[in-house]
Amino acid sequence: MKIKAICRHEIVYKNGKSPLAIRFTHQRTHKTVSLGISVEPHYWDKETETIAANCPERAALQGQIDNTLASYRKKIQRLEALDIPVNFDTLFDAKQINPLKS
Repeated sequence: MKIKAICRHEIVYKNGKSPLAIRFTHQRTHKTVSLGISVEPHYWDKETETIAANCPERAALQGQIDNTLASYRKKIQRLEALDIPVNFDTLFDAKQINPLKS
């Protein structure tokens, strides 16, 4: 399963910002999960999948992105260690351990 942070450029709020999300890809199928944060599109570096250095709120926003990505990667490692197949159902199953609460 591939995980990457994205800026949803196709959506622009009234304040000029676009939402950030995580895109999961598994067997050519995508699932997008919102991070609940937004940034002006010109502050997003698509190449490195990070917020540009000149963004005023960079440290806090990038920290939130990194923590969420790390949580999902940790959950994937747990599933693999338990020999549970990693797919959208197992990754987002509410009965499983929630990566955002651990």
